[in-house]
Amino acid sequence: MRVCLTGGTGFIGGATAIRLLERGDAVVLLARSRARASRLEAMGAKVIEGDLLDPGAVASAVGGCEAVIHCAGVPRPAPARVFRRVHIEGTRILVDAARSAGIRRLVHIASQAVLFDGRDIDAPEDALAPPARHVDLYSETKAEGERIALAANDSGGLQTTSLRPAVVWGRGDTTLLPALLRLSLGPVGIPMCGTGENIEATTHIQNVVSGIIAALESPRGAGRAYLLVDDFEVRWKDFMSRLVQAAGVEARFFRVPAAIAGPAAWALDRAAGLLGLSVPLAYFGVRMALTSRRYRATRAREELGYAPAVFLEEGLADLSAWVAEIGGPRNLARGERSRRGAGFDAGAGHGQASRS
Repeated sequence: MRVCLTGGTGFIGGATAIRLLERGDAVVLLARSRARASRLEAMGAKVIEGDLLDPGAVASAVGGCEAVIHCAGVPRPAPARVFRRVHIEGTRILVDAARSAGIRRLVHIASQAVLFDGRDIDAPEDALAPPARHVDLYSETKAEGERIALAANDSGGLQTTSLRPAVVWGRGDTTLLPALLRLSLGPVGIPMCGTGENIEATTHIQNVVSGIIAALESPRGAGRAYLLVDDFEVRWKDFMSRLVQAAGVEARFFRVPAAIAGPAAWALDRAAGLLGLSVPLAYFGVRMALTSRRYRATRAREELGYAPAVFLEEGLADLSAWVAEIGGPRNLARGERSRRGAGFDAGAGHGQASRS
């Protein structure tokens, strides 16, 4: 299969590109920087240098492909206009190009954030739909991008599927784990609202990739969204602690009263948005730390054949090995990236990939 991939230099996109190349697919990457895609290019990927917001570059990338995997996104603090342009306008440009090129399958990578309004989630998958009001701009714009992708589904032409991973973790993570390491190695530790006993939904990077491949190949799933989650349940503090410990560092936490953290985070995000500055997504983090997410996600298994194969202990062991390969936790905390065993450059704090 010839597959066009956006976000190929990101955490999810990079891992997906490697899996596709290893199994013999032809991969075309749309990347803003050829240098960042150099390892994947050396592995056989074709790189089209250009921006997701450039219709000409997008048309060039999708031309001649049979399918598109849309991993590009903005998982980090950014100005409000950037979230809107990449998640909404970029998705619309890609969908239009895919239609014009006669693409038959488009897999859109969303996030569990599209379901989050700041409260607990404990419901069967079939009952889950995006809320009327989201907790932050990232969640809101990702949900709108997903709506655009699913609305483009046409049984006689372009067939679209959206996938919603939870907190993505594992080998190659350069967002969540480095941030936790910097905090644990610092003078204060990891801020924690609440008790840390809330349930966190997670998705190991290789389970995400397996879900993407399943969606790409399944004859079902057109016009629908699916959760991709790990096959175990873990509490927030335990999960964060074990990630840090797998990297060889003692996890240290300090409590922040929710009555202070919530309003302060909301005000910080709001002020940054009004001033045109990068929105830190602080309120999202506070609400995630105070709530639980229990997904009884069965549709991806039944309709796509999704079968998460990496479990907690195995994933942590591989993560520990990867941190050792790249020179230890301090290198990762400083943001010094190695392509050895990774092959991509940006992480996925919200369960997403990078823009390019």
